[in-house]
Amino acid sequence: MFAYISLDLMLLAIPAAQFYGGLIEDIFWILLGVWLLYGWPNRVHRQIARGKLTEEAGEAKLRKFSPQWGYAAIFFGISQTYVTLGQIGFFGRFDVVAGILVLALGLAMLVFWLWRRRGLTKRSSQPLAGLLTSFHMTSILTFAAELAPASGG
Repeated sequence: MFAYISLDLMLLAIPAAQFYGGLIEDIFWILLGVWLLYGWPNRVHRQIARGKLTEEAGEAKLRKFSPQWGYAAIFFGISQTYVTLGQIGFFGRFDVVAGILVLALGLAMLVFWLWRRRGLTKRSSQPLAGLLTSFHMTSILTFAAELAPASGG
């Protein structure tokens, strides 16, 4: 039979500072991924809106360091959290199930990334501000068409 080591003995196998340091590092990777996905593009869009950057310079900035790397950073942080918690026996006998869930999450993130990438490539011919102004103009024209009286004869 398999001998299971109790959680108390597993906690003694890893120093507490190493465990908490690992969790802090994992949280750092997850936060970095979130910032790359949402914070970085919003910052560039705000600079374009303020006039500090041209549209071409903003697109070049986003192409140079793609926000899509955020998915990889988030998945890396989640998988490292799984490893860190697995070292102390957090999952107990369900470590295989937890591993499958982490793998499923990674595959879901990959599919979502591919789906978004496919959606972004359809619009890649339009500049960044062009997307916003075309949406704004379309909504204004639709609203104006609803308010305009029908011309009759």
